[in-house]
Amino acid sequence: MSEIQIPEAWFKSKTIAPDWQLNEVNRTLSGRSLSYPSYADLMADLFDGEDIWSHYSFDENLVDDLHTSEPQAHITEETLDFVTETLGSPPKLVIEVGSFVGASARVFGDWVKPHNGTVLCVDTWCGDINMWLHKRFSGLMAKADGNPKIFDHFINNIIRYDLCSHVVPIRLTSIAAARMLSALNYKVDVVYLDSAHEAGETFMELALYWDLLRDGGVLIGDDYTVFPAVKNDVDTFCRCKGIDNLQLLEETKDTYLIKK
Repeated sequence: MSEIQIPEAWFKSKTIAPDWQLNEVNRTLSGRSLSYPSYADLMADLFDGEDIWSHYSFDENLVDDLHTSEPQAHITEETLDFVTETLGSPPKLVIEVGSFVGASARVFGDWVKPHNGTVLCVDTWCGDINMWLHKRFSGLMAKADGNPKIFDHFINNIIRYDLCSHVVPIRLTSIAAARMLSALNYKVDVVYLDSAHEAGETFMELALYWDLLRDGGVLIGDDYTVFPAVKNDVDTFCRCKGIDNLQLLEETKDTYLIKK
């Protein structure tokens, strides 16, 4: 039996074989130039012109029993300084794939705020296998009604740190979000991947979001040494793309960086 060749287009952000509905969407969006969206653009494109944050307020009764203190992000100031140096200027648009309760979104939000930049946070906020089945996440998930409460914690943290004008959540799977952002033709400076941790999933996200990244942009991610599947997929992706500039940052070498 001959080996089946997987179409390379499956790993692109542009949708192949679109249905009639997506064809209508693409016709509506045709002619858009690659550009950075303003906050108003984001509200118009993603939420029918509504300001998403006007629908939320801080919930002082929400308790995060997983983190006994403030949730800590993996990304450090040193990494952000290195990314800025690599880019040559502060980023205007950052896409974070995998946001959880918003620890890293807070770091990125503080990073882009002085330059009026934006962080788009892509997550379903439904949790992964570990969060559904490992008991340590039971309190945080609070999914007795079938609706995990991680998103509520994320919203609380963004409001708490006054980042609503710079952090925008997109509640979609990483694949659907990548293809939507491709259709919108946003110019992306930085992609941060901290979502999938199973073999094959990270590879797919790497391929889709690398495709969205502008030339000269930077892709960073976490868990290179902690999750074997992540290291496997990052290394495989770099081999497939002929990438030889993978850098491992921080003392733990757990954060990886690739410049496009």
